[in-house]
Amino acid sequence: MARLNEPDQAHGAGPRLSLLPEETAEDIVVCSLDWLKEATETPEKLDQAFEYIIGTVRDRDRLKEKIQTQTQAFDTQTQAHDAQIADLIAERDELNSELLLVLRQHAREPTPAPVTAKKSTKIPDPPILTDGKNPTFEGWLLKVKNKLKVNADHFADEDAKIAYVQLLTDGEASQHIQPRLEDDAADPYTTYAEVLSHLQSIYEDPNRIFNAKNEFKKLFMKSTQPFHEFYTRFLHLSGRAQIAPSELKYELYNKLSFDLQRQVIAQFHAEIPMKAFADHCGVIDQSLKAINERQNKGRTNTRTPSSLTPTPTTANTPSSPTAARNRPRMTADERQKLFEGNKCFYCKAEGHRAIECPVKAQSTQVKVIEEETSEDPGKGNP
Repeated sequence: MARLNEPDQAHGAGPRLSLLPEETAEDIVVCSLDWLKEATETPEKLDQAFEYIIGTVRDRDRLKEKIQTQTQAFDTQTQAHDAQIADLIAERDELNSELLLVLRQHAREPTPAPVTAKKSTKIPDPPILTDGKNPTFEGWLLKVKNKLKVNADHFADEDAKIAYVQLLTDGEASQHIQPRLEDDAADPYTTYAEVLSHLQSIYEDPNRIFNAKNEFKKLFMKSTQPFHEFYTRFLHLSGRAQIAPSELKYELYNKLSFDLQRQVIAQFHAEIPMKAFADHCGVIDQSLKAINERQNKGRTNTRTPSSLTPTPTTANTPSSPTAARNRPRMTADERQKLFEGNKCFYCKAEGHRAIECPVKAQSTQVKVIEEETSEDPGKGNP
């Protein structure tokens, strides 16, 4: 397309037109006087020149419209940005007003006191440790550890905890830890755990587990012993001896009395937990003792009067009141053997119980007669 070019200063030529908006070296058409003369030589050339000029005008109009469209879009975008800026300025001014109002309100109100953390509930202090016997060192140690753990926020630092442990000792125990608490101590305590460890090395029995195992091994339930009494002892010794939980049911069954073992053998072999098995043993033991008590009462009520008839005895026989008073007290093992052999606890004869013993009944009658005679000397004379 033709367009007007700058004057050619080198050749002194006047303005020239280029028919292309963006011409290249190959496509440029220079509208000079010579070109116009040449264009008017023939109608074809004149038509061609006219088309060039018309095309240039059309390109100019399209370019103008494009520039106008871009200008309008730019103006619209600028207006939108201006509106956003105005909104931001208004929001800033509103926030500034709110902030100023809040600052004025805080300036009028008093400053609140700082919130302090609430301390844990204080638990009772452990007893004073003296010789490791009363209280026992093991119980005292557990109480001190629980106190320092639960009420840890009551102690500022390790020095406060060391001082607290010292206050819980007296006598022999205090003398053991005193040298390392003095100002010129060669090896002072740095933590309360060191104090407890020192006392533990003195008072804790290194063979406590071994001794507990031996004591647990000797434990057996006596036939006359209530199950709950035996079971309490069983749990205590098994814990001290560190018996595995999987072995407790087996150990409990083996330590029961023979009568109770016979009654609970089915539950022992059943797949029930230890706690359920122990509860069942307690119920069966109470039932057996209730049955035995009822049987003993029935035997007492059915005794014949002839069994109470006294027979002459000498002063050296067990039926003598003096001999009965001087009878040595039987041990638990002796009572167990007599019970298992179905022997009398009084005369040690087989076949009856002490409550049915004729020797004991005779001794009781003789004693009553002697007491009545001593109170009224004439009562025994005809």
